[in-house]
Amino acid sequence: MFKEDKNMKKTVFIILIVGSILGLSGCGNDEKEFGVCTTEQDAMNMMIASQVHSSKLQKDTFATTKVYQNAYDINKRRKLKSSEEDKKVEVLRQKMNEASSLWAQYTEDISPITRDINAKEYQKACDLYIETAKKYDFDLKSASKTTITMDELGDNDVKKGGE
Repeated sequence: MFKEDKNMKKTVFIILIVGSILGLSGCGNDEKEFGVCTTEQDAMNMMIASQVHSSKLQKDTFATTKVYQNAYDINKRRKLKSSEEDKKVEVLRQKMNEASSLWAQYTEDISPITRDINAKEYQKACDLYIETAKKYDFDLKSASKTTITMDELGDNDVKKGGE
């Protein structure tokens, strides 16, 4: 039917090569856009990324508690105490309380979101995680890139280096 044309073969070959290169370089990439949650897996991945911030707040709380406790113990053992030392210990106690209440509030804010996941309202859950991250000035998108996903958790060969 069609006459075989050398130029046509070259054109098809070039198109196939360019298409392959674009596909390999990521232009044909079908990764989901951040914040788009259509499956339970997507919502669970967002939840895991949100837990990164909770873990950081918990670590901060424990660290400030340890600093406060050491300062309190040293101050308590001293026979002669100055009012300045007492003020420093009080400042440390306030920092400890602030860190603790921030962690508790963040945990309280993200905990109910799992109800939306259980109700299969995945996009609503992801939107709430994003909103909460903004409220606490936490870069959820960045955390999502380095967090090991639910799929990867089942794979023993994961070496992503995430949290």
